[in-house]
Amino acid sequence: MLSPAYDIINVASLKGLKPFACAFAINGRQRKIRIKDFKGVFESLGLAWDESVLADIADIYKEKYPLYLESLKSFERFSGCEKYKRKCELLYKENLCYLGWN
Repeated sequence: MLSPAYDIINVASLKGLKPFACAFAINGRQRKIRIKDFKGVFESLGLAWDESVLADIADIYKEKYPLYLESLKSFERFSGCEKYKRKCELLYKENLCYLGWN
């Protein structure tokens, strides 16, 4: 169920996607993904739709993703890691602005 969220957060920086865009369609959309678009994912899995669960996941993203970015420092010696980290940081900031959390 969280694979689409992972796609938005990490794969987007590798593919050069815009905030709230993803490689795989969520509820038939690949761009401007919103929390309500996950409703179809819940329903396809036979789960009751509960937007508060996704809001909680978004709060975890806001709190924990900076720790992930910090952990990338230990890989800076590898080719391309610094560039990837900068892309992830930029995407994170853009996502916060998009969500109105800035």
